[in-house]
Amino acid sequence: MNASRQAGNAIVEFALVLPFLLLITLGIIALGRYTYFGIVVANAARAGALYGAQPGGGAAEDSAGMILAAENDMSNNGVGSVASSPAPTATKYCMYWVATTPNPSPNPTANPTCAQTSYPNIAVQYVTVTLTGKASSGLPRVPFLPSTITVTRTAVQRVQQ
Repeated sequence: MNASRQAGNAIVEFALVLPFLLLITLGIIALGRYTYFGIVVANAARAGALYGAQPGGGAAEDSAGMILAAENDMSNNGVGSVASSPAPTATKYCMYWVATTPNPSPNPTANPTCAQTSYPNIAVQYVTVTLTGKASSGLPRVPFLPSTITVTRTAVQRVQQ
């Protein structure tokens, strides 16, 4: 008789704890998906920046191509999509690096025109791509987690010259 009472107690305790275990499990799954989505958005922004950083510098002028490369990289991720607001951006900018030491200057100065100058000041081109994505958890509503998440990532890449 005593063993059957203990078995009954175990079933009741399990029934009381089960909802909390399910809630924690769903929360962990949602957080994992959101973390994965953050990585996907960062990789897509990086893909757009890598497109713009191709040797020769011609792709650095192709903002639409950089954005398209980022959107194509993100299109088949299965988690979320590129957000329309704010719109993805791709820009080119330059910095002057002082080449008087073996390493570049730790404090480069802005060079908006990308004009090449004489040694020791060297103009180096960079591209930057900013991408925003939206994703849902894909799960039933979990009380302490948002049902959708918006992630914005920026990638910067030096243009190969």
